[in-house]
Amino acid sequence: MTRTIRVYYAGQLYREMLATPVFPMINVSKELREESLEIYNGAYCHVLEPDTTWFGTNWFRADGTPVLPQDVPKELKLLELLIN
Repeated sequence: MTRTIRVYYAGQLYREMLATPVFPMINVSKELREESLEIYNGAYCHVLEPDTTWFGTNWFRADGTPVLPQDVPKELKLLELLIN
């Protein structure tokens, strides 16, 4: 089973990725870092099918740092709702 991760950059959906269920952000982080440091430093990642044991959030920075829901830009939350 894989997890879907949506990567947002500059206020828009940049990419949708599939990752392993165990440590999904490790693979995503590595791919984004190899692609572009600008995107790696500015992207927000939304993990679909959240696991409640993951720091209580399903939003992360590209480096795997958890982001509190209130710190995610409102535009990205709205875009995520529209996509679903």
